[in-house]
Amino acid sequence: MFELILDGSNRIVGVQNADIAYYGGPTVDALPEGNFNDYRFVDGSYIHDPIPETKSKSEPEEMYMLTKSQYEKVLKLIGEEHK
Repeated sequence: MFELILDGSNRIVGVQNADIAYYGGPTVDALPEGNFNDYRFVDGSYIHDPIPETKSKSEPEEMYMLTKSQYEKVLKLIGEEHK
């Protein structure tokens, strides 16, 4: 038997041997197939609910460069604001 460790939305975040049942979670005879983090345990049943994958940024963020005259204008504005 296994003890399920659940988060606030009943997502399975851990599993341990029920003999040491430390967390007081529900106990089950069998675990779901695959990655148990893709399941929630609600009303005694496993619900397949995978966490959406985050998209990795394949392209670098846009960078902006100032021309020398733009840079000088910015410095002038900053200098005037801090007087």
